[in-house]
Formats: sequence, C-alpha cells, structure tokens
Amino acid sequence: MARSRRTATREEVEAARQADPDDSSEATSAPEDNDDDDDDAVNNPPDQQDGDYVPDGLNNLDAIIRSDMIAMYVRVLGFKEGAATALYDDQQITDTDHLCELDDPTIRELCRQIGKEGHPVSMLSQNRLKLLVFWAKHMRRTSRGIDDLSEVDYDKDIKHLQAQKTFEDGLDDSKEPDAPKMTLTPATAAASFTQMKTHLAKCRGTTGLPLEYVVRPQLKGPFDAPEDGPEDPPPFGDTDSPYVTIDAELIARAPILRIDLTHGQLARPLDYLEEHGPFDPTFLQDSAKVYDILHTTWGTSQPWTHARSAAAKTKNGRKAFRVLHAHLLGGQQLVTSGSAIMTRLQSLAYDGDRRNFDFNKYVALHVAGHNDHNDLGEYGVEPLTESLKILWFQKGITDKSLDAVRASILAAPANYMTFTAVQEAYVNFKLTQKATEPPKARQVSSFRAGRRSGTPRRSGGGRGQGGGDRKKNLISKAELDACTVVDKDYPDEEYKRLTPVQKQKLWMLRNPDQTPGTGPTRHRRGSSIASTSSTGTKRSADNSQEGDIAKDDVKWGRDRSGNRDNQAVAGRQHVSKSQKTGNDD
Repeated sequence: MARSRRTATREEVEAARQADPDDSSEATSAPEDNDDDDDDAVNNPPDQQDGDYVPDGLNNLDAIIRSDMIAMYVRVLGFKEGAATALYDDQQITDTDHLCELDDPTIRELCRQIGKEGHPVSMLSQNRLKLLVFWAKHMRRTSRGIDDLSEVDYDKDIKHLQAQKTFEDGLDDSKEPDAPKMTLTPATAAASFTQMKTHLAKCRGTTGLPLEYVVRPQLKGPFDAPEDGPEDPPPFGDTDSPYVTIDAELIARAPILRIDLTHGQLARPLDYLEEHGPFDPTFLQDSAKVYDILHTTWGTSQPWTHARSAAAKTKNGRKAFRVLHAHLLGGQQLVTSGSAIMTRLQSLAYDGDRRNFDFNKYVALHVAGHNDHNDLGEYGVEPLTESLKILWFQKGITDKSLDAVRASILAAPANYMTFTAVQEAYVNFKLTQKATEPPKARQVSSFRAGRRSGTPRRSGGGRGQGGGDRKKNLISKAELDACTVVDKDYPDEEYKRLTPVQKQKLWMLRNPDQTPGTGPTRHRRGSSIASTSSTGTKRSADNSQEGDIAKDDVKWGRDRSGNRDNQAVAGRQHVSKSQKTGNDD
C-alpha cells in the first residue's frame, strides 16, 4: 500500500549523502570484501535480494526508480514488460505529476501509440490505467500525499474508487439540479443555509468536487495543519475512517488555500487568509460558480444586498455565504432565531382532528421545529433536551380522548425517555382509535336557498349532478328554524321581496314530504316555476290557456293572406308579373 508521507527527492538524498561523508567512506572501505559484493550482485539481481539493494551506492537511483515504476505498471495495470517500458521510457509517465496530466481520451491515444510500436495494451489494462490516474487525482483532491507511487496496491488503494469514477464520468453539467426556490429571512435562516448546502453537495465543480466544500466552516485543510498536529484520519474505505462517503471526505479535505504556502503564511490570522488567500486555482473557479448559485436563489431577498456589496466584484461565493451567515446567524441574531423556534413549538396545539389538521400534522410540525433547531447546533446553539421536547409536545395536546396515553406514560416514565418513544405511543394509540371507531353517518346539516326566477345557472357537469351549485348559498338548519313566514299566496312583487331563507322556509312548508336538495337541478326541469300558490299549483298553467286562445285568434304574420285586406300596407304588396298583365287587360 502506498505510504502516506512523502519520500525524499533525489536532490534531498544527494544532499544527505554529502552532509554525512562517513557513509560513503564506509562504502569504499574494506576492499577485501568487494569481490564478495560483486558476486552477490551477479548471483542475486536487485528484485531477488533481501533489503534495499542500491548498486554503486546512490549513483544508480534513477535506475532503481525506473525499475520500480515499470514493475508497478506490470503488477498493477497488467501491462506486458515491453508496454510498461514504453509507457515509462517513450511516453515519459515517470511520476505522479505526469500521471495527473492524463485524462481518458489521452490514455486511449497513448495506448494506441504503444500498440503501434508492437506492444498491444488490452482494454482491461487501459481501464486500470484510467483508474490509476483517477486515484492519483483523488489523492490530491483529498489533500493526501503519495509517498512512493511504485508501492501502490490495486486492490487496497485503487479498486474501491471504480464506482466513484463511473459516477463522476456520468455527470452532465447541463443536467445539474435547478437552484432551490426559497426566501432568506431571519426566521428561516438556519433552514435555508442547510437547504443550500444540501443543494451545493449535489453540484460539481471543475474537478468533480461537491461544491459544498466551498462554504464549509474550516478554511484550512490537512496540508495546512502543523507538523505536531493530530494524526491524519484514514481515507474512506478504511475500517477506522471517519468519512461515511467519498463525497464527505472530498468536502472535508478539498484544498481551499494553495498547498505550497509557507509556515509563515499559514500563521497569519484567519480573517486575513479568508480575504486574501492565496487560494487554490480550482477553488477560485468553484467559488465563482457558488456565487452564481447564491445569486440565483437569494438575489431577490433583502439580506443579499450585504453579500453583493462584499463579494460581487470578485464573485467569491465563500465570502458571500459567510457574510449572509454572519448577518443572519451571528451574535444576537442566532439567539433570536433559536428563541423564535422554541416559541413556535410551544404554541402548537391539538384538540382533535379538524379540516386540514390532524394528529399526524401536529407531530410533523414538532419534528420540523426540532430539525430547525438542530440546524443551529453547528453554530453553537445548545440542542433541545428530550425532556423539553416531550413537555411541549404533551402540553399542546388537549384532546381528552388521548388522556389514556398520557396516563400510561406517567405510569412508566422509564419507557418514555425520548421524544420518539412518546410520539410513537400517541401515534399508535391514535391508529388503534381510528380502527375501532364506527363509521360516521352522513347528516343533512344545511340546505341550499333556491331562486324563484331569473336566468338558469350553469351546472357543475360531470358525475353527481348539481355538485357545483348545490354546494353554494347553503342555509343552515338553525337559520331555517329561526325564520317565520306565512304560508299564503304571494303576488310576484311581494314574493320577490322575500329573503332566500324565507323562500326556502315557504318551500318546506308547502312540500313537507320532500327532502331539500334531493330533487332535480333547476336546469333539468322541463319548465321553470313562475310562482307558487298556496295549493301548490303553478300560476302559469292558467295563463298558458289564455295564451293559447289568443294565439288562435291572432293570425298576424302566420298567413300571407292576412295582410291582403289591410289598407295600410296595400300599396306595398308585391304584385306578380302575371297579375300586372291581367290588370292591364
């Protein structure tokens, strides 16, 4: 497995040898043993000797590095000896820096060139070379050094990254999730920041890093830690690793500052480093992308003016996020946000199911409040205790049907020490209660006022005729009981002055055997009711008989001969050509 600390460079080894000449003198002394050493070198090649054999002291260091790298290409990638040699000698892939310059298209072309030289490279070896390059870049993205590239082990170091490489290769910048829609206010600040970080974790930067690393709390990475600092935690995949996912490791360890800063530069105050850096080039590109996302989401919110004035010129997304955070969750604002959440939890109440609010909604509101308060924990706010959560939850329940649950909790408090246990007890009891309740019968509690005359209404259409109009203009039973009206024959003008309640009451008095709202809708009746007499007959029936007699007597316009004797229009009658000829005769 590749060691975690960087090995000395060739120049450092040479400098150490010159600083300690005793080692070289020992190498040249005892000439009587030189013949034995030569025989040992001939009989036991370097790859078969015990220990680190260095021929001719340190003068052949390049040959050792070359041999180790070619052997690694054969062992890890499955290259043939000739292909591995060509990869090192001809293509000059001699160290980690050169390896990180490759990408998948370049690797395909590189293997094609090696194949033309008579050293074909299998597809499996190509894929392993691609994964080796991805691993080398991943080590830099997670701020981990590579001690000796020739010691890398495929199964232990590289193989577990195959799924991550496949995932990142399938990412499409044009299909990134849309920016969330939310308004940034002091009351929603903690939840909004959490939601924004969740969104940034789904978006990828220039090198495939989750953009959440740009706004993480700590500025310095593992490369910036002092030499006497705590031991670097193992990477994801190790049994002792603190990182639950590869993305979690990337977010926590991706470099923000340049990795070549001196100890003097790193010793500067954090506020200075946050403002001036110097920053890693990849971070600068990713930070600008974060700024655009923040502007798209919060650009219309009032607090954004502070972020824009501080970071618009440089498009520093990290700075914009920090300014908003300090403005909304810094100092007294943080205390105010926490107090507002606790006040909201204490104000929740449940006294029985009602429209759009049942017990599940009551529980969900409490859980949402707990989550909002937990979001403030990373900013220093003390979390809510389980006893407070339980107290406010039970205090808001005033429904007497749930007193049995309260009594059972008081009887065995040791079984209900957490909010989850308490709310589950109530929810389970509520489910049992609903299962044993008899179905509620439908009751007629109100009636719809009808109209005596006027234009017909449009029907609601579809199934359940009258469903649209019958739900409007409802008159309660209490109003009908309080209404008094005389059952008599009302003239038209007097009937029009009756209120809708009086008209409905009158209808009920005249139709005691009928249930209001069960008859056909008005638009389906054959004829409209003009008025109602005390006997329940239609007044229009008598008028219709008189109208029929009148229509029999009046022939105006029905018969063309009806106007022939009318002197007023005699001169305007049309005279046919045959009539005109007959008159002339």
